[in-house]
Amino acid sequence: MLIAVGASLAAGPCSALAQQLEEIVVTATKRPKSVQDIPVSIATVSGESIRQDVIRGIEELSVRVPNLTVSSGLTTDNIHIRGIGSGTERSFEQAVGMFIDNVYMPRSRQYRSPFLDVERVEVVRGPQAVLFGLNSTAGAIAVHSARSRPGDASISDITAEYEVKYGGTGLTAIFGGSPSESLGLRIAAKTIDSGDGYWTNNVTGADENALDDTVVRASIVWESSASTTLDLKVEYAEFSRDGNVDELFTSAGAMSDGDDVLNWVRGQDASLLPLYPQPQSPGFEGESLNIAANLEFAVGDGTVTGIVGYSDYDWEIYLDLDSTPLPILDSGIIEPYEQTSVELRYTSPVGQPVEFLIGAYFHTSELSNDQPNLIDGTTLVGSFGFPVAGFDAGRLWSNGKFTQDEDVSSVFGTLAWNISETLQIRGGVRYVNSKKEHTRIAECLVRRSDGTFDDLDLTGNPNDALLSLIGFCPTVVTPPRQSRSSDNVMPEISLQWSASGDTMLYGKASTSAKSGGFVASTIIIPGFFEYDDETGLGLEAGLKTSFADGAGIFNIAVFRSEYEDLQLNSFDPDTAASIITNAGKAMVQGIEFDLRWAAADWLTLGGSLAYLDTEFTRFDAGPCYPGEPMNPDGFSCNKTGSPLPFSPEWSGNLSADISAPIGANLQLLGGIFLAYSGNYLTNGTLDPLGRQSSYSKIDARIGIGGADGRWSISLIGKNVTDEVVNNFTEAFLGVYRGYIQAPRTIWIQARYSVGGE
Repeated sequence: MLIAVGASLAAGPCSALAQQLEEIVVTATKRPKSVQDIPVSIATVSGESIRQDVIRGIEELSVRVPNLTVSSGLTTDNIHIRGIGSGTERSFEQAVGMFIDNVYMPRSRQYRSPFLDVERVEVVRGPQAVLFGLNSTAGAIAVHSARSRPGDASISDITAEYEVKYGGTGLTAIFGGSPSESLGLRIAAKTIDSGDGYWTNNVTGADENALDDTVVRASIVWESSASTTLDLKVEYAEFSRDGNVDELFTSAGAMSDGDDVLNWVRGQDASLLPLYPQPQSPGFEGESLNIAANLEFAVGDGTVTGIVGYSDYDWEIYLDLDSTPLPILDSGIIEPYEQTSVELRYTSPVGQPVEFLIGAYFHTSELSNDQPNLIDGTTLVGSFGFPVAGFDAGRLWSNGKFTQDEDVSSVFGTLAWNISETLQIRGGVRYVNSKKEHTRIAECLVRRSDGTFDDLDLTGNPNDALLSLIGFCPTVVTPPRQSRSSDNVMPEISLQWSASGDTMLYGKASTSAKSGGFVASTIIIPGFFEYDDETGLGLEAGLKTSFADGAGIFNIAVFRSEYEDLQLNSFDPDTAASIITNAGKAMVQGIEFDLRWAAADWLTLGGSLAYLDTEFTRFDAGPCYPGEPMNPDGFSCNKTGSPLPFSPEWSGNLSADISAPIGANLQLLGGIFLAYSGNYLTNGTLDPLGRQSSYSKIDARIGIGGADGRWSISLIGKNVTDEVVNNFTEAFLGVYRGYIQAPRTIWIQARYSVGGE
């Protein structure tokens, strides 16, 4: 597969004979199964790979999985599988369903939690619904934390990291064990300090984008009897990052940041933020609390599973929204969110002629989103070359307040018929009802010369009237409270044939849906206030096989998915309004290959390759980029026939992992990972200036460790060729903003572990 995940290479004399690869067990079907026995395209990455390669979160993981693109934008992350994703609209649920310890996490901010003591990550590609619920039209990602279970040996594991160029540090501590035959306890903590940020601000002279994250988790696994198990997790995290998150390119004149090249150098002053009613500095900070309780007990020969999840976070972001050296527009986002979910299901025993699963899911959430803006009207007018005589209106304060309550309820079930020992047909269906109710409140005030904020005087003060026209006051009056409800029935069916003990072929057809909603942007363009559900139909056929007596595996999947009312997000470059559109129809199709081979008892090789073809098959009224020919309505543009954003035609990777003995007590540890991506567009308007050209990235590591695996010290290089990769592009106020990935970093990592297996 994509990397040497789960491989266990024993220390000992070098041999040309390869070992069998360790079986990778996943729970994507709600039953523990080998990844080779599941009729779906699924990639896995082990916790050991995440630790030894210093993979800190989902964004850094994405380069390891072809057809998965994760990038950070201005306000949210963009997560795409096979070219399908949701964009940066703050009201969106993600088209890639995220599950952390079996609890659904719909908000992109929940993706930003750093990896801590991970057992494995599963990436399921293609439309999902029956087992993953609403909002998984592109696929799903499941993160499973490590646990200490009853009977496990005690373990103490310390990993320390130091980045040599920017002075970053990381420390992870894990303590676990089994104080009794029925109880397993585990505590894990991680702190990350990136030292000096790797962006240089040529206006302030400061280094920016330094991270400071802390995550703490406690978990309990209690087997009160042979048939009853309770798994409880509590996790708390704090995050912070200083400075802006973007950089200008293709700008000019006073709007330029100095070099207009994506190179981790920018010019932004954020001088208005200290003038807020509560003075701020650029950057973001947040905290989150996640609780998950999983109770399993036997009923007859089957199993009842109950999962209760609670998630709560608070985010605050403040930045120089115009991204220029001029004091034009500084903005903030304040977003608290709270959700509670309950899932209950019954799973029949395996090995029967007929196997089934039935369940129900309930979810309630509260989202609030404020966007306070502070605009310097005089600078804004003057910078665009139309100064008004006597204009000195000062600064405009605007704030758009968006709240949304959502209730989701669903029932689902699957039925599998084992026609023979080698042939199985499986079907399933999920019904989902989603209800959303939202409110909008907008306010506009002017900051007077004495520092006080006052209502705009639109009739008695011509400067105030002009300021309201050029400022970020709401341009569309909407009802203060609205609601919507939708129902979706999502079936799927698969056929699976074990051609031999080593080879399985499958075919699958699945449907999925993603709920509609209301735009959270402060500025709304008429006709783009509410968006509808999107739906998807996916067809997939594949082969999974092992070779060389279990030393290698080779998988191939061919797929085609069609979507209607695809939800897309972009910004109007002139007004900064968020444009949400339901594209008429879109199609994605392609092929994916995965290979993993334990070539010797000290060497594991891996590789993946994906071809992707995407197209808007009907998108007559899409958002426009600057200078694009418009439709007769003077606003929209025809995107029919265009490729989807974030969809490189080719992507893939090669990897090699080494664990070779040096004498009797040491082992050589090493690895190299090469990732390739073809070119793709990085914005919802499909602006060619936002095209990311094809690129290759290399990660490598070399180190030594004890033959017993208890200690190691390694040198790790990430993006060793210093490749510039633009995650996301926005056009705004005549300039283009890019959000690029991290430059080259070099880490020294030391690990010491006592106990465990």
